[in-house]
Amino acid sequence: MKKNTYGNIEDLVVNITTVTPQGTMQRAANVPRAALGPDMNNAMMGSEGIFGVHTLVTLRLREFPTVQVYDSLIFPSLEHGLAALKEITRAGCEPASLRLLDNTQFQLGQALKTSSTTNKFTAGVIDFAKKTYVTKIRGFDVDEMCAATVLLEGTSQQKVAEQQKRIQTIAKRHEGMVGGEENGKRGYFFTYIIAYLRDFALDYYFMSESFETCVSWTNARQLITDIKLAINSVAAKRNVKIPPLIACRISQVYDTGVCVYVYYGINYFRVNEPMTLFRETELAAVDAIVRNGGALSHHHGVGKHRLAWLPAAISPPAIAAIQGIKSALDPTNVFAVTNLQPNKHVEN
Repeated sequence: MKKNTYGNIEDLVVNITTVTPQGTMQRAANVPRAALGPDMNNAMMGSEGIFGVHTLVTLRLREFPTVQVYDSLIFPSLEHGLAALKEITRAGCEPASLRLLDNTQFQLGQALKTSSTTNKFTAGVIDFAKKTYVTKIRGFDVDEMCAATVLLEGTSQQKVAEQQKRIQTIAKRHEGMVGGEENGKRGYFFTYIIAYLRDFALDYYFMSESFETCVSWTNARQLITDIKLAINSVAAKRNVKIPPLIACRISQVYDTGVCVYVYYGINYFRVNEPMTLFRETELAAVDAIVRNGGALSHHHGVGKHRLAWLPAAISPPAIAAIQGIKSALDPTNVFAVTNLQPNKHVEN
């Protein structure tokens, strides 16, 4: 969640000990970098359980941040927000965490927020004033605007303040406005409550799921549009009476692209074969991802749902290479989970 400062998991792992049917595999020394042929640490991290059991991991440690600042930015549209995030990233001033919530997720977060004051009248007046400024004076459309959450961390108050100022300056060039610390903190922790909403809603015939992908800056906006169209199309064909709830956010930023995280929910009351509806929705969403040049996964992995697309995503020789490592480390198929092996998996 803070990869801009600390890196992704592959940047943090120094060494992995993996117990396989053919013996224990690990590097002899814990060094920051090694040119020792293909990186088996990465191979083990992405193995999805087919090679062995990881029993020990050595990680890089960083100095604990003494300064932590939350902030938020509001943009008139997703396009403005994407352009701002791209410039922030290219300028090299991206904070520990930088996320962009689309209008649906932004409105959902606003609907779930609690008042910062116990006086309901005062809270109502403040919210009205804020909304009036944003919509009437700044001219933002409540059905188009989106928000970014910002988390800055470091060991120098001055450097963090300078970084925050650079981010805010770039945001304003893209018609953004500063939303403040409270909204930034609320938006950041919104991630943690999603699972509880899912479980609660399931009791009311509302099934939901999340998935993620990684795509270039150029294709990000169209990918989001196509995913929403795909999910809505399946729902319409299956006679779902209430339009699905589909929310997207830019979860991670890179020089060349972004991680797009999608939440969707569908009311399946009086829908025949809801599990088939779920599977058809999944297939349509992945097809939309592939059409727009997105990765099958940014960090969740391939698993069973996306296995059919794997040969096209990484090439048949890569599938053969994975199977070759599998045969060498686990010739009798002790770890028979069939992940990453399209020719071994049988759909239930």
